[in-house]
Amino acid sequence: MKQILTLLILTTILGGFGARSALAHAPESIHAGYDFPRQELMVSVQHIVTKPDEHFVQKIAVRKNGKDVDARTYTFQTSRRNQTTIPFKIPAVVGDTFQMQAICNKGGEVTETITVTEKAMPFGDQPQAR
Repeated sequence: MKQILTLLILTTILGGFGARSALAHAPESIHAGYDFPRQELMVSVQHIVTKPDEHFVQKIAVRKNGKDVDARTYTFQTSRRNQTTIPFKIPAVVGDTFQMQAICNKGGEVTETITVTEKAMPFGDQPQAR
């Protein structure tokens, strides 16, 4: 009887950890564009969750040409599908690169890099470098 009880307790504990791990996942992707005339970087992170107040993109960090330039932290996600942000006001010239990193509060991250071009590309149409 003691062995059965011990096995039941271990199964419950390990099963609980497995369920929690299965629910946690990295953000799927980052969609970004640079509005050259306005000198603004627009970022949206796709991260599908069921409870955006408990499981969310906790931080979006931005690097320009390899140097940290801005970061924002969040305590909830703006929707069940993505974390949207107000534009990052960061001056840039043609050829500058932006690297965005999105970090989930439950674990996992995704990184995306874009390059500023002469022709301003609308948000979401920026080619994604992988």
